[in-house]
Amino acid sequence: MTLLLTLLFVLAPLATFADSSVGRTPSGRLVLNASCSEIKKDLASIVAWTKKIENQECTLPKISNSAEGNCVADITDCVPQHVKKYQGLTAADNGPNCWNLALVMGGLMPMLRESTMEEWEFYLSSALCRELAPGEAPEAGDLGSIEARIKGDKGHIHGFMYVSPTLVYSKNGTALQAPYSLQSLKKMENVYRVGLLPGGECESDCGPQILEDYLSLANRKLFPQGVPSTEVCYLNISLPPALAEGCKDLIANIKANEEACKVCVPSQVHYYRCQKFDDYLKAQDLDKKDALSKVNDLIKDTESCTQTVLFAENAPGQLLETVTDSLKVLNAYLEEQPEWSSQKEEEKFVLASLSLRLTELERLFREEASTSEISQLFKSAIGDLVNKTPN
Repeated sequence: MTLLLTLLFVLAPLATFADSSVGRTPSGRLVLNASCSEIKKDLASIVAWTKKIENQECTLPKISNSAEGNCVADITDCVPQHVKKYQGLTAADNGPNCWNLALVMGGLMPMLRESTMEEWEFYLSSALCRELAPGEAPEAGDLGSIEARIKGDKGHIHGFMYVSPTLVYSKNGTALQAPYSLQSLKKMENVYRVGLLPGGECESDCGPQILEDYLSLANRKLFPQGVPSTEVCYLNISLPPALAEGCKDLIANIKANEEACKVCVPSQVHYYRCQKFDDYLKAQDLDKKDALSKVNDLIKDTESCTQTVLFAENAPGQLLETVTDSLKVLNAYLEEQPEWSSQKEEEKFVLASLSLRLTELERLFREEASTSEISQLFKSAIGDLVNKTPN
C-alpha cells in the first residue's frame, strides 16, 4: 500500500530511552528497545498481534543486551506489513491521521488518507465493532479511542491500535513531523494527556433557567395563561416590556456565571473489538451479496488507484474508469432498491459504508482538485448517488 502522490520518507533514529520503543537501523531493520524485564512480554504481544492481523506465524526473536543497558531484539520479520513498511516514516504532505491508521490496520477501510471524526464514529458504532465492557481487558489488535463523553455525545480526541499494556501503534497527528510509529503507551500519552481536560470538551450548564423566576409577582400576573418558556428570550421577536426585562436579567445571569457553571469531562481510553469489513460482508446472508461484493471491489480499486495518483496533473485513464465504474454499479444497485425500509439491517449498513467511502473520495477530489475535469465528473456522479440514497 502506498501513500497519496509521490512520498518522501524520513527515517526515525533508534531511541535510547527506557520506555519500549522501536527504531530503524541504517540497513532498514526494525529493532525493539525495551527494559530487559519487559522485553519478553513485548515480543509475545507483537507476535500475537501479527498473528491476529495477518495470520502470520513468527518465532520469538533473539534478545540481546544494548549498550545503554536495555535489551534489544530484531522484530522486522514479526510485525505486520504496514509496520514493516511505514514504521518511523511520514508522508510528504499533511493529512493522513490517527483515525485512518487505526481503521486501515483494523481492516475497516483500505486507504491511507485523512479520515474524519465522523468516519471514526461511524465505524466504531457500526455492526463491525463492539465497545469492550468496563474491566474487560483489551487484546492485541483492538482499537483504542481517547474520548470525552458529555451527555451521551462523544468528543473523539485520538485513535490508535492496541498492541500490549505498554505498546500501541499510532500516528500522533496529521503533520509531517508525526510518523507512523509502534511506540510505548507512555509516549502516546505524553501527546494526548489522557485524563486531563482537553479543549472543546467543556460546556456551560447552570441548570434549567426559568423565565418566570426572573419576573416579579406583579409581572407574572400579567400572563394568566402562564409565563412563556425561556426559549422566547432567544427568538428574534418583540416582547412585552415585562418579558423583555425578565429575559435581560436571565441572559445576564447566565453570562455572569458561565465560568462557574462550566462542566468538563476528562478524557478516557475506550477500547473496541472490530471485525474486518470484508469478513463481515462474506459472512452475511444478503439478498444482493454478489452485487455488493462487486461494488466493494470496485471501490477498493478506486481507493487504491486514488491513493497513488489522485491529484496528479494528468489523471490516468484507469482512475477515470474505476471511479465511473464504481459509481455506475452502486447507482444501479440503489435504483433497484425502491423499498429501502424493507432491506435487512446488515444490507443497510454495507450500503451506508460503501456510500461513505465514496463520499470521502469525493471530498478528496473537491478539496485537492476542485477545478479538474475528473473532479467535476466525480462530484456530478456523487450528487446523483446522494440524491438516490434513501434517508
